[in-house]
Amino acid sequence: MIQVMGDEMFREFFINTMILITFLFVGHQIYFFSYSNLHSKFISKWLYGLGYGVLGIALMYFSIQVNDTTKIDLRYVVIVLSALHGGFATSLSASIVIALGRILLFGINTSSIAGVISALLVGFLLGMISKYLRQNHWKNWLILQLISLFVSSIFLTYLLKNTDLLWETLTYFWGFSLLVSVISNYLLIFIFKSSNDSIDLIKRQYELIESKAKLSVTLDSIGDGVITTDINGKITYMNPIAETLTGWLQEESLGKDHQEILNIINEYSRGMVESPITKALAQKRVVGLDKDTLLITKKGTELPIDDSASPIIDHQGKIIGAVMVFRDLFEIKKYEEQIRYYAFHDTLTELPNRRLFYEKITTAMANSQRNSQPMALLFIDLDHFKFINDSLGHDIGDLLIKEVSSRLVACVREKDIVTRLGGDEFTIILENISKEELEQIAKRVIQSLSASYMLKGNELFITPSIGISTAPEDGTDVDTMIKNADTAMYYVKMNGKNNYFYFNKEMNQQINRKMMIDKGLRKAIEKNEFILYYQPKVELGTGKIIGVEALIRWMHPEMGMVPPSEFISIAEETGQIKAIGKWVLHTACKQGQEWVEKGFPPLRIAVNVSLQQLMQDDFIHNVEETLHETGFNPENLEMEITESVMQSGEYTIKVLHKLKEMGIYISIDDFGTGYSSLSYLKRLPLNALKIDKSFVDDIQIDQTDSDIVKTIIALAKTLKLKCIAEGVETADQSHFLKENGCHEVQGYYISKPIHVKEFEKLIA
Repeated sequence: MIQVMGDEMFREFFINTMILITFLFVGHQIYFFSYSNLHSKFISKWLYGLGYGVLGIALMYFSIQVNDTTKIDLRYVVIVLSALHGGFATSLSASIVIALGRILLFGINTSSIAGVISALLVGFLLGMISKYLRQNHWKNWLILQLISLFVSSIFLTYLLKNTDLLWETLTYFWGFSLLVSVISNYLLIFIFKSSNDSIDLIKRQYELIESKAKLSVTLDSIGDGVITTDINGKITYMNPIAETLTGWLQEESLGKDHQEILNIINEYSRGMVESPITKALAQKRVVGLDKDTLLITKKGTELPIDDSASPIIDHQGKIIGAVMVFRDLFEIKKYEEQIRYYAFHDTLTELPNRRLFYEKITTAMANSQRNSQPMALLFIDLDHFKFINDSLGHDIGDLLIKEVSSRLVACVREKDIVTRLGGDEFTIILENISKEELEQIAKRVIQSLSASYMLKGNELFITPSIGISTAPEDGTDVDTMIKNADTAMYYVKMNGKNNYFYFNKEMNQQINRKMMIDKGLRKAIEKNEFILYYQPKVELGTGKIIGVEALIRWMHPEMGMVPPSEFISIAEETGQIKAIGKWVLHTACKQGQEWVEKGFPPLRIAVNVSLQQLMQDDFIHNVEETLHETGFNPENLEMEITESVMQSGEYTIKVLHKLKEMGIYISIDDFGTGYSSLSYLKRLPLNALKIDKSFVDDIQIDQTDSDIVKTIIALAKTLKLKCIAEGVETADQSHFLKENGCHEVQGYYISKPIHVKEFEKLIA
């Protein structure tokens, strides 16, 4: 009996142990497989616990005896191992499966219920305790194993009523459980070590694959071309940008020598450039590409590139290949060229600017001296451009500058260089040119620029003042050439504008005088150096003096009496005409009021008003203030304006209407010498037209002048305006004007401009 019982126990122990050991290999492969494929530690642990649970069911199937009086029950060893090596999820999963297996295999009875409760309780307790265990593995195993034995023994005690059988069962139960658990734990430690090594290897493989995938995506996504080669320079990889830039596909490039794909030359020498990959492999360092390098693509197009190449070194420090990163510089080069272009060209006209002008004239001077060939510099300034720019706005001014630029380019030879220095100043550099050609170009420029301009519905006129210096006569260096051409241009400005002059040394004297005038004007009002002279106007019908024109004179402390023809143009250029005009208006009104208070007959006093004054925002206010301060009647005030007002736009028309509403008499001075538009003329609130002296001078000997004068008189009658002639010096001229219907005259025939005291004697 004892022998039989011993054989059965041994057989049961052997079967259970083999089942357990088999599972430890097979079950762990399940865990290993799930971990490797699912990449989820939580799911893997539950699957691992499921395997332990199946093991527990198998062990129960072979070991459970009637009335559950087994002496070799290893299912609790399974739960201990699951908790020790899998943690809470594995332990709980295993105990649940074992509990379910207990019911399925043996039905619901007292022992099954006790077995289910004990399995679940042990699984839960061991799983919870496993969370708080430290690093000592065998100590952890002992704690879990003892807890398992104590809990399961309680249930065995409850189930076994026979005390002798109880102690025998507990003895075998504890002994076999501890023995099998120790063996199994040793075995699992070995399996885990091997499996963990495998898992680590797989993890590294996955990480490597993932790293390569990320690297591939990165290289495929960056905006630069990337090419890698092996140690022999054979291509191993090309990203899509590299394919686009070279024109070669990666499939057809793999294994080819990189120099077959990367055909690189110098942009200027056209010579081959050494491959940076070859240099990087040879020199074992990062190398860059020289500037001005072109890549010849598969289709033969040339592409400016910039790149760097570096050797690829493995973890052992061995060079295994090279990588080159390169980019397309076409847009960058294009942008750089645009920056350079605008750095040396005027943004409005696209002509060379001042900076490029100095480069070009320096080169031209050097060529002239080296080849002994003449050259010339034209310095051009537009007359009255500031007035147009201020009166019509900068938009019109810009359009005018652009049109002038186009006309200048059309006037010169193809090799000549037209530049804009800024504002309304231009230059023309002419190399290897004869004096005849030079004069033809200068005349062509004047003729072209003086023609009318139609800009946004405005017909405009402008003229150039041109100064010319030639080499080597007027200078052998750049600064002298520029200075002398500028001096000649100012000389033209001082002598009527709309012309050209060659530089000569005598011009410097006039320029110096102009500078003295400019400087003196700034303080002339403060020093009380201005004085008004008065020239009477006579009504031809009655012969009576009905008016007077106030004319400014300047007594300079060093230069003496400076005529208006010399300083008025300078005052207009510098803007000082505004202050001077205001002084003239105030002085004339004050004098007119004094004559009234002295009992002289009322006279209409005429003052000249510049367009710059009319364009002032506070001009009307200044007039009102002057009339109020002096007490002068506005109906006795005449303002003479020039024909240039017709190019000034709507603003001046509004100003003139306000003056007319105040009762002020308005006339156009020097009529016929400037720009006149009949359609514009009839919109102006005029009272009179003044015939210029240049037409009156020869009315008796020049049929053209006499016809012009008759036409102006007839025009005045048509427009219901008075007609006034100035510059009348003879009785015959006066008679001619009277016979043809002119209303008033002034000039030396009547009286020259005289001092106020002399004028008072004349009208007394």
